[in-house]
Amino acid sequence: MLKIYFERGKRVNTWRGFYPNGNLCSEYIYEADTLIEQSVYYPFGSDSIPAILIERIQYQLSGADTIHRVNIYYENGNPFFVTKLVNEQRDSNEVIWYKNGDLWSNMLYQSDTLLKIAAYNGSTGAQQDNGNFKEGNGELFSL
Repeated sequence: MLKIYFERGKRVNTWRGFYPNGNLCSEYIYEADTLIEQSVYYPFGSDSIPAILIERIQYQLSGADTIHRVNIYYENGNPFFVTKLVNEQRDSNEVIWYKNGDLWSNMLYQSDTLLKIAAYNGSTGAQQDNGNFKEGNGELFSL
């Protein structure tokens, strides 16, 4: 089932999609026919357990640039992945966590090029070997 809204033929407000069991599946927020945010939810949930977010993407225009802020979550609600894309290229810190909430990596990208590794941890929490990676060049190692 979908709930969608139009005003003078343009998409507006929050559009909602639902799983066959009635749980919230997705939300798309429009302003003047422009998508500004989309959210997708895990299929489980009930009246007492709110929908658990899988992914949220926020859209923004800044001059000639299109900016996407991407957040992805584990089914336990913990964050998995956060980044920002400018014109569909990574252009910020890209942060990834393990399911238990421990930091996996925090890497700085500019124009989709990896420049710096702020954190790079194994599943035990131990810092991983950055290898010979420096200033956007080299190789990383992971155990």
